Order: sequence, then structure tokens, then C-alpha cells
Amino acid sequence: MTNSYVKPRAAFLIAAVLLLFTAVGFIAVTSPSQPVLAQDDNEQGILSVVGADGATLYDAPDGAEVGTLAAGTALNATGRSADNAWVLVKTTDDESGWVEVDKVVLFGLSGLPVEFGDSEAMASAEPTTSAQEEPALTNTPTEPPTPTEAPTATPSPTFTPSPTPPPTVTPTPMPATSANSATVMAVVRGGGADLLEAPGGTAIENVRVGSTLTALAVSNDGDWIQASTSTGATGWVDAKQVIAFRLDSLPHVAVEVAQPEDSSQADESADMATADDGGAQAETTATPAAQEEPAAGSSASGAGTGSAVLPSPNTQIRRPAPTDTAGKFVASVAMSGSRLNIRSTPGINGQIIGKALPEEQFIALARTADSAWVQIEVPDLPAGMGWVSAQFVELNEPIADLPVSDETPGEAPPTAPQQEAAPTSQPDAAQPNGSQVAGKASAAPGLSGRLVFQTSLGGSIYVYNLATGELRHLTGGGDPAISPDGSMVAFGRFGGEGGVYVINTDGTGERRLWASAEGPRSPKWRPDGKYILFSRLSGEYPCRYVGFSICLPNTPFTRQFPLIRKDERGLSRIDLNGENFRDIPALNTAQAPDWTSNGIVYQATTSIEITYDTPDYEGTYVFNEIVGYQDPAWQPNGDRIIYQDKGPDHTEIWSVHPDGSGNRPLTGPVTTLVDQLPSNVSPAWSPDGQHIVYLSSRGADESEGPWRLWVMDASGENKRPLPIDLEFAYQHNMEQMVSWGP
Repeated sequence: MTNSYVKPRAAFLIAAVLLLFTAVGFIAVTSPSQPVLAQDDNEQGILSVVGADGATLYDAPDGAEVGTLAAGTALNATGRSADNAWVLVKTTDDESGWVEVDKVVLFGLSGLPVEFGDSEAMASAEPTTSAQEEPALTNTPTEPPTPTEAPTATPSPTFTPSPTPPPTVTPTPMPATSANSATVMAVVRGGGADLLEAPGGTAIENVRVGSTLTALAVSNDGDWIQASTSTGATGWVDAKQVIAFRLDSLPHVAVEVAQPEDSSQADESADMATADDGGAQAETTATPAAQEEPAAGSSASGAGTGSAVLPSPNTQIRRPAPTDTAGKFVASVAMSGSRLNIRSTPGINGQIIGKALPEEQFIALARTADSAWVQIEVPDLPAGMGWVSAQFVELNEPIADLPVSDETPGEAPPTAPQQEAAPTSQPDAAQPNGSQVAGKASAAPGLSGRLVFQTSLGGSIYVYNLATGELRHLTGGGDPAISPDGSMVAFGRFGGEGGVYVINTDGTGERRLWASAEGPRSPKWRPDGKYILFSRLSGEYPCRYVGFSICLPNTPFTRQFPLIRKDERGLSRIDLNGENFRDIPALNTAQAPDWTSNGIVYQATTSIEITYDTPDYEGTYVFNEIVGYQDPAWQPNGDRIIYQDKGPDHTEIWSVHPDGSGNRPLTGPVTTLVDQLPSNVSPAWSPDGQHIVYLSSRGADESEGPWRLWVMDASGENKRPLPIDLEFAYQHNMEQMVSWGP
């Protein structure tokens, strides 16, 4: 059967429009002389999007409710009320009604015809732009003379933020604003924004992508905007993190952004990873010589050989982004405020041979076997390449697809991608099947059953008995899943011996059910144990890459962005004899599925979806038009779905009903007074649905530390680490780190 459900529904196109608003700043700005057409007919109007709080649809201003509109819903605005408080809209389902202006994001409100109220008065006088009469997000630039050609589209963003580290500074006094000042709204771009107590200062809170802020003032250089949130918090945001118009109408104030006292410490504290296995460890535990960044003109010292002259933070010039990226891996430095160390060899003992500025881009050449380090092409370095910690770069493709190499400078870089060597099915001699491993473990009081888990994608897989504390090395592979009866484990491998495998939990009977070198991921068992579901590479599709790992459909609205081809992934299942293979109806970006008696839940690019093992099922969604909601898992015989919400600087676990209601966090920061917030990822249910196991980087001081397995109640209460002393590496690649069985 061919998978007829690979084309995204109309909601995916709406998601693309929302992303253009919030993720990359591609805003369709319409003036009275240039209205846009409605999506479903020739009626003229203005494209608008429902804000982060959602909206209610009314039959008239202050009238009866006729429906609700979710955040991010695309609308066509066709009219307004005389007082500019209401806007007449039409949905993509051709439903018309009125919404409050402050609930939507739109530009050019005054150009819409008056459809309610005193239209004669409005015709005789232009609407004012005061805060009382011109509502949020309706300020339009002064109309220029009639243009002779179409205005140029807003260019796609580039990774070029200021490399200045965020110091702690004295809060800048808030300027007084006039009661008659125009209201300017700002929309948070992709990646979110930090609300700071002062420009470059301490973060007050993180504001989610798509949220609206009220802009109050702007710095003289235009780099910083003073703004307030819907909850009343006031602070400063980096102007590059938001979309805002008419900033010139705001008060301009002088601000001072202090330089850090010691740039070298900021650089070094950001480069963390163990030398061998990719677990998180502060590099400041290295020798003093390794901690010091040489000044411009001096030699770098380290464990490697040779020397390198490193530029100081104030003199380093940003490298141009690579241009020939077709079919190549692109690594973007996912940091702000600090430079990333480029080393001669993978590991913290490698000599520092260069520095990478925040959000610089490089061609990625290879990775280490544990995916903890990435080799990048750096033309300005003598060897033309170097190694960086994988946890501080963002790749445009899964890191597991990079070839494995331990190459050091002086050797030629690989000329063609190489298949990843399949992890051996025979455990190391030091870790034979069925024996206690070197890692320590003890019983977990109050818990029963067994966990199977991986220490890294494609690395070692272990079995842990919660009641007795027995810990055994099982095999090597990725994304392990224990069978419903606890007798077998399914897992994946890559490369020449790649495919979907099963093995008995006592270490015997390993066999391959389905062969593929192209990286089958996330095998999951049907509740009766007869079939195994997995995500697989099913082809490619064209899309427009806008940065931040977001690739939008190839439409006229996105043609300004580079056209690339992305892997197309589908869902399939197979029985334990390697037979009865069948595709499962799913979107063409399906990943991280979970199969329970309630159905199959999985992650797509812009949604969390539900499907069934039925050939013609059309599919439903839990969330739609959401980027960053990942790795769902359905409660056994229950009505909750847990998932991870990937934010700009950390990830948390949430819980929701299958219909999208009751969304609430299960994990969250204990304190924000730390340098880096910890992440909580890869959640999985206990067989009885009463507990959740997950991976967390929560350290002893509530800041980011080494990854460990944790457990909590289904309600999110009673969080505690499990007594397993092993080192884990998580690369934010939807790794299915752990599975819980009887």
C-alpha cells in the first residue's frame, strides 16, 4: 500500500503562515492602496493571525459568541468598527465574524472599510494613532508616494547577532512615557526572547515564540526595546528577537551595555563535554592552562601539539556563512553571549585552535561515534577544520546522519559521506551479557518492573531491574523499547547492518526483522506484542529553509528563502517474523511514535498527531501549528499524553489530553537564578500509567549538570533521580532514551 497521507493538510499551510509571522519575521504588510486577497475568494482584506492567547469569534461587536479561535489561526480581515476596537474576519473555513482587535496580529487596520458604527464620521476624518483610538499592532508607516514597482520582500534572517556576552549591569531606568504616545506591539520571533532587567543584563523571564509585547521605548542605536508582557512584567529585549514596526514613534533613550569583566571565562564556561563519552562536565575543571584564553598574538596552550594565535573577543571578525550548502550538513553555533572553542581533536583535552562566534555557520564534516563532538570546516584555520562540542551547535539534519570520524588536523577531510558503522551486537568483553556492569546501581524503592535504556543514540543498551537494582549491559543500538510482556527489546541500528532488531532481555536471540541502512528510528510495540511500529526514511521533499531548523512548504509566500530538500519520514509496522510490512497513515515528517490501546501518537514538524493502523485513516491532531512540541507518549489505558516542549535554551515535559485540552507542565525550573537552566527530555510511562521516567540534566544546584535518569508521579509530583551511575549523552535528536516494562 502506498502512503496516501504524506501531504500535509491545509492546517500545515496555516502553520507556515504563522511561522512567517513569528519565526522569521516574514510579515505581509498591507496598505490601504495594496490590500491582499482573501484565501477562499476574491474578497479583499488583510492577512491577520490570532495572538498567543487565542480569540473569541462574535456575530457582532459585543454580540453573541459563535466560536473560538486557537492561537496562530490565520484570518482574512475585511472590515473594522468605527472605534477600531473590532475587526471583521473570515476563517479558512469561510466562517465570518468579529474579533477584538487586541486579540489578533495585523497591520494596516485603518485601511479597512468601516463595517460597524458611524461610517460617515470615519469617512470625514482619518483615525488617530493615539493609544486610545489605534489599538495594538495597527500602527502603519506613513504612506509613501505611489511606488513604481512592488516593494522588496523582507530578507530572510541571518545568524548574525551581536557576540557580546550578557553581563550583569545596573538596571537602566525606565523612561517615562506620555499618555498620548502611540502603542507599538512586538511579536516574539522563533527561538523566543529573554526579557532582561537592563540591556544585556539579568534575565527576568523567557517569552515564548509568538507572544505579544507592548513596546514602550527604544535605545538610541535601535538595538534594544523596552517592553512589557501581558502579565505586567517590564524589561528590555534584544530588537533582533522580536518583530516590531514604527519604533521611531517611541521615546528614544540612552542605554549602556557593560562589557564582561573576563571574556575568557565566558568562552571557556560554555565549552562543556567529557573527553570520551559526551556527558556534560564543566570545562573549567580542566587545568588552569586550558582555562585561559590567550590574548591576541599569544600562543594557545593545551594538550594538543603545535600552537595557534587566537583573536580577542573584541577583534574577531565574523566569518561569512557558507554558500555552497546543497546536500551538505550545516552547523550553527547555538549560543548567545559566549564564543565556542574549536579544538584540534574531539574532547576537552584537544588544543583550542580557534573560536566560533554566536550563531556562526559552518559545514559539518563528521562526528564522533558517541555524537558528542562535531567536526566542522573552518577555512581560516591552518588545517581547514576543527572539532566543537555537539551540544552547542544546531544541525540542519539529524546528527546521527553524519559520518563517524576521529580525524585530526593534518589528515584530509572525508570526500564523501560515509555510512555510520553499526554498533556491534556483541557487548564489550568488560561488559558481557547478563553480568553486572561497572556503572553502579541499587534498587529504586516503591517502583517495580524493568527499564531498558541507551546511554547515547547508537551506543550501549542496558537493562535495569527497579526492584533489585540489577544492571546489565544488553547490546548496542538506538531507541530501545521493551515488549509489553517484558521478554524482548526492539531497537534500531544504522549503516551496513542497519535495520530494526529484537533481542531477548536475557541477551539471547538477537535478530534483524527489517533491513535498512537509512536509519529506522523509534521502534514501539503494539500493546499485544504482535507488531513493531517504527519511523523510517521514505524519500525527500522540497522546502524553503528559513533558519532555526525550520523548513517551510515551497509556496509563493516563501520563495525568498533557500530551496532545499529534506528527508521525508513515514511510519511502518512489521511482525516478529519480519513479515506483514505495512505503512501507517501519517504525515510525511512523522517521528517518535508511541503505540497504545488508545491509538498511535507521533510528532510531525508542526504538530502532534494521532493515527491508527487502518489504511485509509485521515488522522487527527492533538496540537496543530506548533513548533517545538516533541516526543509524545500516550498513557497506558489513560487519557493523558506527555511530550517535551523544546524552548530556546532548555526543554520541559508537559501533559495534555488527546483533544488538546488540559495542557500543563509537569517539570519546570526550580529557580532561574542559575547560569543555565536544566532540561527534562525523553519521557516514558510506567506499564500501569502511574509514573513517568525521563532524562534530566538537573544538577545539585538546580542548574544544568550531567544527564541522569529521573522518575516522577503521573501528576508531576515526587521527582527524584534513579540510582544509576552511568554517563548519558543526549543530542536533542528525539532520542528514545528509555522504555519501562514489567
